[in-house]
Amino acid sequence: MEWLIEIIPTLLDSGDDCRFYAEELVAIGFHPNCVTQCELQMDDLAFMKPLHQRYIYNEVTGRSHPWKP
Repeated sequence: MEWLIEIIPTLLDSGDDCRFYAEELVAIGFHPNCVTQCELQMDDLAFMKPLHQRYIYNEVTGRSHPWKP
C-alpha cells in the first residue's frame, strides 16, 4: 500500500481502492522491489480503474508521463 500511495497519493482518500489494489497486486505475484515487475502487462491491472491502470503501468515500465520533464 505504501508503494501505491507514493505513486498515487490521492489513493489515501479512498482507502478501499488502495487496499484492494494492494491485495490484487500481491495475488498476481507483483512486488515493487522484485525483478519480475518487468513482466507486468497492462492486462494484469484490469482490476484497477482505467486511469490508475495506465499511471501504474507507466511508472513500472519507466514510460514518462507527458507532463513530467
